[in-house]
Amino acid sequence: VAYVVLHPGATCSISELVEFAKNHIAERAAAPKEIYLISALPLTAVGKIFKPELKRDVITRTILDLLADFDLTLNISVEADKTYGTIATIENVPEDKIDSIRDIMDHYAFHTIIIKQNRDNKMQAAKHEHWSSGFTFLLAAVGSAVGLGNIWRFPYVVAENGGGAFVLIYLAIVVVFGIPLLMSELMIGRSTQKPPLSAIQSFGDSSSPVQKLWKALGWSYLLVPMGILTFYSVVAGWTLDYALGMGIGTFNNLEDGESAKMFQDLLASPVKLIFWMTISIGITVGIVARGIKSGLETTVKILMPALFVILIILVLYASITGDFARSFDFMFTPDFSKITPKLVLMAAGQAFFSLSLGSGAIMVYGSYLTRDISIPKMAVGVAFADTAVALLSGFAIFPIVFAFGVDHAAGPGLVFVTLPIVFNDMGGIGQIFGLLFFLLLAFAAITSTISLLEPMVAQLSEEGRFKRGRAAIYCGAVLWFVGIFVALSNNILSDFHPLDSMPLFAGKTIADSIEFLSANVFMLLNGLLVSIFVGWSIKRSITLEEMGLSDSILFKIWFLLVRFVVPLGVGFIFYDVVL
Repeated sequence: VAYVVLHPGATCSISELVEFAKNHIAERAAAPKEIYLISALPLTAVGKIFKPELKRDVITRTILDLLADFDLTLNISVEADKTYGTIATIENVPEDKIDSIRDIMDHYAFHTIIIKQNRDNKMQAAKHEHWSSGFTFLLAAVGSAVGLGNIWRFPYVVAENGGGAFVLIYLAIVVVFGIPLLMSELMIGRSTQKPPLSAIQSFGDSSSPVQKLWKALGWSYLLVPMGILTFYSVVAGWTLDYALGMGIGTFNNLEDGESAKMFQDLLASPVKLIFWMTISIGITVGIVARGIKSGLETTVKILMPALFVILIILVLYASITGDFARSFDFMFTPDFSKITPKLVLMAAGQAFFSLSLGSGAIMVYGSYLTRDISIPKMAVGVAFADTAVALLSGFAIFPIVFAFGVDHAAGPGLVFVTLPIVFNDMGGIGQIFGLLFFLLLAFAAITSTISLLEPMVAQLSEEGRFKRGRAAIYCGAVLWFVGIFVALSNNILSDFHPLDSMPLFAGKTIADSIEFLSANVFMLLNGLLVSIFVGWSIKRSITLEEMGLSDSILFKIWFLLVRFVVPLGVGFIFYDVVL
């Protein structure tokens, strides 16, 4: 009988590991007739090869042997779980030994482990949860991807960059860059069942010099979403303010120039901006603090169907009352003379921002996937739904804009200045559709903010540093503090340019600088590095097993894109943006 401890970062497949165990042991004794797996991997992952049976006493003795050098009196309990594989609880651990013991247990695959301190200072690592189904994951991942980038940003970026030509390039970038990177980030999260920093550190030799680069990448996947949230929460506050305004009739009977003045008044009011930002962060923290099933799942099950219903209602109304034919022609008839390097860069930036690539959200959501769910199918589903929402948003806005003869290339003001005028001109029904539209924006913002807060909260809680609720509150407090300066960049601090001496940041406010660094620089850099990490650092056998595509032509195409096409393409875009 052979007992095999399976490392989650092993450089071979499970079947190869079992074969190795048979041959290795047979060299010293008789070939084993039974092989038992000691693993934190879900049992379904190994059920196809052999029937796993977990022996609690053997695992307990194994843990005691591994920790013998600590010379501690420990209480250990072990239980089998159909989702987690092995859950081991170690009690009475002194505070100064927790990190060392966790590192050892991580190394030997006990990553679903609970470590408790002695009674003077109890601490417990959060249990790693999972999505209840693939459809729930899809709702959450689409909710993360579908945000203000689709509904607010996509229409005006399309309008400013040639319409159909931009859409064509955007769709090509989603297929060539977006889907391969989505698959890569999901693969890292699902294979390790850990938040971004711990997930990336699980691969490779910790003593290797290049591992320091990958550790920095892990930190970037935690800090980038926090940076995005500081300005995203402020804009989310705008949507809440406008939804309330539409509901109570603030935008009824607008006079000429009044809509622009109302938007400028909002930006000029520190009290209003900070108030609505606080509400936005409070909602986000409240949802994330409740965990995966009670918080994130419950929220996306309500908001995402509501978002799609509202969007479809708006599209149907726009198609009946607006100039739908002109909108279709504008969005899908490309003018190839308008395809320039700048347009390609804009399309790439929009794709990254829209799909949440490089932000940590997709990776941490992937860590909650069970192993019976197909990563390629989920990646394609997310990309398809995200792109569909972006296009539908265009069909909800452009027909009305064209019908009323307003400037369709009004930039960010298209939503907060131009559309309120259009809704006002519709009469009584305009208030209803205006309310629906800004509720749509608010729902999209919330489903995105919770996904951006989740990576850091998961990292802190699953390391056992804080309970989930406290971790969410601490992260929210940091966001609120930094967000104050971002909000004030629209008024009191609008003339303050902290990095003005650097050409790259010349003329940029605090908000502009944070947005540029997080959304333009580090999201692209993360995408570049993670493609290199997956294509060149992680063993091909691991990616083969995780993708579930066998060594097929589809896998080879994905691997080729991740290894060569994505790094070269994203590297060129990054070079152009930064240098």
